Amino acid sequence: MKRLLALGVIFLTATLSGCGREFPQIREWRSLRITLTRTFCFGTCPDYSVEVRGDGTMRYKGRYCVAVKGTRESRIPQEQVRKLFDAFEKADFFSLRDAYYGPFDVPTVRLALSFDVSRKEVMDGNGGSGLTSQAAKLPELIDHAANTARWIGHPKPFCT
Repeated sequence: MKRLLALGVIFLTATLSGCGREFPQIREWRSLRITLTRTFCFGTCPDYSVEVRGDGTMRYKGRYCVAVKGTRESRIPQEQVRKLFDAFEKADFFSLRDAYYGPFDVPTVRLALSFDVSRKEVMDGNGGSGLTSQAAKLPELIDHAANTARWIGHPKPFCT
């Protein structure tokens, strides 16, 4: 009985953490959506989201503490889209836990990857310290590929 209970705990832990889930192969690149959302903090943390689609279409939405509020659209080369997808695969994104929690005043970062029938979202409220080193790089890779700096601007002492 104890052994069965222990196996059940191991199974439940693996299921909840996402560990061991094989990274699916992409079939339809047009279905790909890579999304990064950064939320505000009790300081000057920019609050925005960016979505990169499989065809290179990119949509930014600035909300708070950013130079450009509202929606902007742009495109990135297909090669960059594939590099981002490869980075998610290298980070074994589908095996990450769904959420990582940390200090109260750390901005939350949400990463989502969807394509074909596969979908995974990871919430990081721990400043990346709970993520694998490869997964912790994903937000910066997305920001760099999408060139979000042109809309975010520089941190300001007070945001409106």
